[in-house]
Amino acid sequence: MKIDGYFILESIIPEDHLELPQSECQHAVDQVHAEMDRQGTDFLGINHRGSRYFCAQPSRTHASLKAFIFSDLMAEICRATIGNHAYFHSDQYVIKNGQTGMKFSWHQDSAYVQARIGKHPEHVTCWCALDDVNEENGTTYILPISRYGKRELADHITDKKSNDRVGYFGNDLGDPVIVPSGSIAVFSSLTFIAAAPTSPVANAGHTSLNIHPLQ
Repeated sequence: MKIDGYFILESIIPEDHLELPQSECQHAVDQVHAEMDRQGTDFLGINHRGSRYFCAQPSRTHASLKAFIFSDLMAEICRATIGNHAYFHSDQYVIKNGQTGMKFSWHQDSAYVQARIGKHPEHVTCWCALDDVNEENGTTYILPISRYGKRELADHITDKKSNDRVGYFGNDLGDPVIVPSGSIAVFSSLTFIAAAPTSPVANAGHTSLNIHPLQ
């Protein structure tokens, strides 16, 4: 974690905890659709109807998710990364549709947090795969800090077409996260991540639940 800014825990989520976010996912998408319909748009922030969704703070309306978010597993990850004193910052579903799922540009999670609340401590993202993920269904890519060369927040610009915040423009393609459902990619908020588009022939996309603890 200190050198590359991330590590992978394969098949680590217990089955009963994996079923919690899987069962609530569609309702979170329905809420985004309802707000899009209310505003008469197919684009809401970085949500794009029928392509990709970022459903923020689902645990506020689906209290059952807290059993996983505040589980012993999450506590152990916090202790192993940011120490014994950690605070739950936010959670969100990230959902990518099959065949039509858009890419997500290179960014550091801290860039999105800074845009909302300003200066903040480095935090950890627990990217929890609710489906098997691979390059065809548009998995996440991670750029190791050792290859990027700096552990600091970069300047980001906003892509006017997608509303993505973009902070890396180099040629490194990063390392794809290829894992079965129930796995967790744990990475620093200063680690660059991106997501490829779903392959046009992929029958399914994928869903993750992102949990963000901070010191």
